Amino acid sequence: MRFLSFLIVVFVLSSCNINSYIMLKDGKTTTFSEPPVSEYKEYRISPFDQITFRFYKNSGFEILGGSSVDAGVGNTAFQQQQQLALINTYNVEADGKVKLPYVGKVDVSGMTLREAEAYLESRYDSIYVRPFIILNVVNKRVIVSRGNGASQVVPLVNTNVSVFEALSLAGGIDERGKSKKIKLIRRVAGGHEIYKLDLSTVEGLAMADMPVQANDIIYVDPRRQYAGEFLREAAPYVSILTSIVLILTATRTLSN
Repeated sequence: MRFLSFLIVVFVLSSCNINSYIMLKDGKTTTFSEPPVSEYKEYRISPFDQITFRFYKNSGFEILGGSSVDAGVGNTAFQQQQQLALINTYNVEADGKVKLPYVGKVDVSGMTLREAEAYLESRYDSIYVRPFIILNVVNKRVIVSRGNGASQVVPLVNTNVSVFEALSLAGGIDERGKSKKIKLIRRVAGGHEIYKLDLSTVEGLAMADMPVQANDIIYVDPRRQYAGEFLREAAPYVSILTSIVLILTATRTLSN
């Protein structure tokens, strides 16, 4: 009877730590948004992005080495300094707007890079002659948890990186991960959107091909392991019990 009581105490104590590493569990109030698999085929600028803004006049004539004055050593140095002065990094704020010279705050959230370039060129058209703008997002990275309790930051070099590619860059889904239960958490203006993805079947290719955004979190739900973790958590208590039994047995032997 005492041994059974001890096992119950061990179970209660150890069960508190079983699968305690699991994060981002579904709650009773958790709501999932519909994945924008058909709407977003290209990377879209989102709040908290950092973008490089390169500005050229005359449809980018300077990129090809053009100049309005005779070329020379001194002029080449001047051109390089002028070009570098026009390459800056700006932050997209929480409301999706970015503050740029002359035009002030403009809303670029939800635009592709090409759409934002065309839009900004139209805004600068009244100030400069045939403006040519090149944009790039420089802080593109996602956080991937593969289903083994560990997470890693994955830098995104290419513009359009899909969910499947981001998972591959992180090493793929762990053997403990559930490919049918993946959360994609995206920061948006005013909070977060959570998409539930199922990549366990071919029908999930549309979700797998969805481009990730900077600062996305891809979380693969892990399979819960009760027996193995219980034995691991209970091992210290069992060791203590074994030691107590050995001491009591030795004491009784000596007393007899």
